[in-house]
Amino acid sequence: MNIIKDSQMKNMFSTKFEVLTNDVDMFKEIKISALFAFMVETAFKHVKSYGLGHETEESENIWVLSTMELEVYEKIKWQDIIEVKTWPRLQEGLFFYRDFEIISEAGETLAVASSSWLFINKNLRLPDRKALRELDIKCLDKSVLSRNPKRMTAIENTKQIEKFKANYNNFDFHQHVNNSVYIDWIFNTYSKEYHIANKLTSIQIDFIQEITNMEEVSILKFDTENLHYFEGKLLETDKTCFRALLKWK
Repeated sequence: MNIIKDSQMKNMFSTKFEVLTNDVDMFKEIKISALFAFMVETAFKHVKSYGLGHETEESENIWVLSTMELEVYEKIKWQDIIEVKTWPRLQEGLFFYRDFEIISEAGETLAVASSSWLFINKNLRLPDRKALRELDIKCLDKSVLSRNPKRMTAIENTKQIEKFKANYNNFDFHQHVNNSVYIDWIFNTYSKEYHIANKLTSIQIDFIQEITNMEEVSILKFDTENLHYFEGKLLETDKTCFRALLKWK
């Protein structure tokens, strides 16, 4: 990840990135986990300007990503310069909705995403209602998907296809497995041949349970043609960590 420039205009924030070698796969196309990381980094930079819950040691609160729904329109490749635009769109109960638009140097929309976030006390790991009332966030009435991302319901007819163990490099400074790691686990269940023959058009992922220890995670799957449902569960407790739905063509 190479951040080139940040810019802010009213309630919209953007960051330009160069897509580096470690951001792409064997086909020189951006990894979806890297694109998620770009969007999250841009969102954190934006909320830092609010002055509350800006990911510092002094802050009692943090923003936690609950759901992200991404639609991919065009390929993003090695050495491309892309701009990630983001803005807060709506607060609904405990959830804040934030949208993203990924733009090429030529001004073409490459991908869009909509997400939901929780503002939690980092020690209690629960939403901080008092702090929520103190937030003063100006929202922008612009929806890239014309809907709010909603969490998926579980599908029963899944089969275990893989197991992964969380390791040191999977953890971020919040002391839990980073959300982009779940995406890498999902994509690592596909063969090279599948990636060659198919193109991802959309992915939704719901982050349900933190992984705070170096635990084993079972990856479950159910698919119907080009629509693939995934669920990650802790092997020891059978608790669900994440659910995801991928659409290919």
